[in-house]
Amino acid sequence: MLDKFEQMGPGRILALRDFDMEFTNPAPIMVRKLKDVLTVGKSNYKHIVIIGCEFNLPKQLEKEFVRIDFGLPNEDQLLEIAENIASSAGQQLNGSRDAIAKAASWLDFNRS
Repeated sequence: MLDKFEQMGPGRILALRDFDMEFTNPAPIMVRKLKDVLTVGKSNYKHIVIIGCEFNLPKQLEKEFVRIDFGLPNEDQLLEIAENIASSAGQQLNGSRDAIAKAASWLDFNRS
């Protein structure tokens, strides 16, 4: 995947979803390859975004990334998301809005 990204033209973004799990016990060759791709990418407007629950970068990569933490959505935001999902399916939310928001926040809490 990193080889393919390296071969692509300038102005690209590579999103690595759940890639943070690779850093639990990182292979040295993967860390080196990632560092090389990032170094070349800086001059070609290529960026790598790692999306995950945890942010445990190896020390060799800490200066290469910027950490941005996003908080979990609150109940009002979750209710809005639920309403949008229902609306896009041609449905309406059925039940107490408070109960739906509380249930959604519990699901989100368990995911974190």
